[in-house]
Amino acid sequence: MKTLFIYTFLIFMFFTTGCSHSISIKGSRFFAPVTANEQWGGFATLSAGGDTRVTLVNDITANPPTRSSVLINQDVDAGDIFGINYLGIEAGLSVVKSLEVYLDNSLLGLRWQFLNHGAEEGWVAAIEAGYASSSQGRSFDVESGNSSSATSKVARAQGGLSLGYKVNEHFLPYLSYIYESYDVKTDVTNSYGSFGPYTDKGHHNLVSFGIMRPGPGIILALEYTHIFINWTGAPKSANQDAIGARFGFGW
Repeated sequence: MKTLFIYTFLIFMFFTTGCSHSISIKGSRFFAPVTANEQWGGFATLSAGGDTRVTLVNDITANPPTRSSVLINQDVDAGDIFGINYLGIEAGLSVVKSLEVYLDNSLLGLRWQFLNHGAEEGWVAAIEAGYASSSQGRSFDVESGNSSSATSKVARAQGGLSLGYKVNEHFLPYLSYIYESYDVKTDVTNSYGSFGPYTDKGHHNLVSFGIMRPGPGIILALEYTHIFINWTGAPKSANQDAIGARFGFGW
């Protein structure tokens, strides 16, 4: 029974992912227009939300690997099936009042609340900018003993603006805009040799509306995001909606 389950799962994974290679990009950013009230204040949160799948190599087993077009949200992988790709970790620390160093998974950046920092109510606004460099890959073996693998090095740059109205210290609706650019280099190895690096470029425009209970104390947030997706090599631009939730603690 256990062997049957394993083979069934492998067959399912093959038909859902095939021999393609894709990268996963988070769809929810939770960029709210506030920073910690005091120096050395900060936050740590966990989040869950949709992701964007960008297929960069259509068949990593071919000679040479097939790159007919960049595809958006056309496949899934084990991370999608088990929910790993939907999870995120965020943290921040105010090095000076109103200026915060933040971490959004692998992305490190600076966030500045330039309007009404520390106010219990009223309009608030912030800007942010960050950069990340990470790797994503996949590999598989076939019965003949041959193996194929692909690894993408993803450079991501981010900039954004967020505006909200602090109804009180525990309720903040906000609207945010984030621009992200991606520069990806992919190397493929299969039974025929090594190929690449293949270069791909793209950018996402994310417009989000959220409601948040800011810190200090318990942090809660719900966010809806509409994503405008453009990649060189894709037959056309794409759009995607994402809904995310966030939970954590601020001090």
